[in-house]
Amino acid sequence: DDLIEVIHGSFEEITQADEVFDVVWSQDAILHSSNRKQVLSEAWRVLKPGGIYKNFKNKITRAKRLIFVVGY
Repeated sequence: DDLIEVIHGSFEEITQADEVFDVVWSQDAILHSSNRKQVLSEAWRVLKPGGIYKNFKNKITRAKRLIFVVGY
């Protein structure tokens, strides 16, 4: 399936061109960077105009069931 692309590398230096992704999704990752400003800058750089940026930090302790819905 070509709808999702998983890229291994540094989120502080994304190798893709500007404005190529419809959605940039980060789950419990950015907090591990010592340069969060650079990570966010890169995320916005590769996001297409009108694209969706989602950042989640896992702090859910009592949830029995959880669903993330991303829509346009």
